[in-house]
Amino acid sequence: MSWTIPVELEPNKKYQILIGNNFRTKKSIPLKPYVIEFKTTEK
Repeated sequence: MSWTIPVELEPNKKYQILIGNNFRTKKSIPLKPYVIEFKTTEK
């Protein structure tokens, strides 16, 4: 399973995405909150 978030990213910026407990395993166990952080390169 996968999901896609359509966004327009700007060059040389930091971004964070918080994956919250609304995501669940196949056995319906909520996932722990998880932060994904990344930075785009200069254009």
